[in-house]
Amino acid sequence: MPTTVQSRIFHLLIDLIPELGGEGSRTRFAPPRVEGDMAVHCTIDERTDGHLEVEIAHDQHESRGRAQSWICFDVDPLHQSARVTRFQEGCHYSVASPHTDAQSARVNLYAANWLAVFHNLGRVFEPVECLEHA
Repeated sequence: MPTTVQSRIFHLLIDLIPELGGEGSRTRFAPPRVEGDMAVHCTIDERTDGHLEVEIAHDQHESRGRAQSWICFDVDPLHQSARVTRFQEGCHYSVASPHTDAQSARVNLYAANWLAVFHNLGRVFEPVECLEHA
């Protein structure tokens, strides 16, 4: 059982993004299940330090000038941890410090709770290639 917020985030990302560290698709999508449901897009990029950068974004088809919500994670597969590096929710933009200050703790806790809700709703990011042929 994960004991830190960063390990909770890591394990939730593993649950939501099958084959996160594998050779699978680096572009994923969680389509809306019912009308009015949130569609969410995910990209995974490898960094030179062995970490992964994961960006999850609300895919709004008709945003009409509204800011898109998104969140970026630094994922460390070796230490099974992940932390928020930056995010935008509505008009609020934040950069989470790599240090363990109060602001980054709040941002990481927010992200862990958001991912848990997304997971509890049964959402999973599927490779975009699978959705194109469905």
